[in-house]
Amino acid sequence: MKNILLLNDFTPEAEHAISYATMLATALNARVLVWNVSHQAAKTAVKRELIYVLKNGQQQVVRPTEQEALNNLADHPLISVLDDKDTINRTVHEIACNNNIQLVIKGVKSIEDKIEQHALKVVTKSCCPLLLVPKQAPLNLFKQIAYLADLRYCRNNINSYLKEVAHEVNANLSIAHISVASIPEPEVNYAMDLYKKAIGPNPNNISLSFNQIKERNVRKAADVLIHVMKNDLLVMTYNKYHFSMLTSKDPLLNEAHDLNVPLMVFPS
Repeated sequence: MKNILLLNDFTPEAEHAISYATMLATALNARVLVWNVSHQAAKTAVKRELIYVLKNGQQQVVRPTEQEALNNLADHPLISVLDDKDTINRTVHEIACNNNIQLVIKGVKSIEDKIEQHALKVVTKSCCPLLLVPKQAPLNLFKQIAYLADLRYCRNNINSYLKEVAHEVNANLSIAHISVASIPEPEVNYAMDLYKKAIGPNPNNISLSFNQIKERNVRKAADVLIHVMKNDLLVMTYNKYHFSMLTSKDPLLNEAHDLNVPLMVFPS
């Protein structure tokens, strides 16, 4: 992964997401491009520093006026701010494609808070996944990744992407199969065959696993994946079943504990 786009609206959630993005970019040897999406807040904000990774491996905060003097000292800028004149009237898709973005990051109060609006505006208009980082998410690299999907609709490109990320951060990856409503649960051996076909080759020998979850309430399943099985990154596609149920405001579906881990959402 080379480039990460951070959507900055100058909220406390965005500040936390910047810290998370910095940590993740360091592990992935990637660059973070900050897009100030709230121009009104930007007028009164003073957070215009750039962070560099120096050749000795240490980070140093520098202001734009000092940038040129430090260009020769840095391997590459870890964080830079997109110029307003280059982003005005641009869409997320244009920014992502023009800057070779592989991941968009957005800070949120919680996974349940206005997630539908964030995902609708970003995921459907970008060419890469969106990582929603709740304010309460700890600043630790994820070590257990769970991709929630019905194996019959599991996408190979997502599996490949996740295997690459898992390899870079030394994380374990599991596919958590949850059958789509109205479709019968697959027999165990058939489900295992589907899993083997879906996961594909594993040249980097990362730790891979498969969980066939019988619970069809996605919120309850996510609760178990996080608080019992200790997954610290959930992944899904922007669809009408898994995603919609996870973010539902229906009190009958919303019985689980807070989802306090980042959620990565891929375009459908």
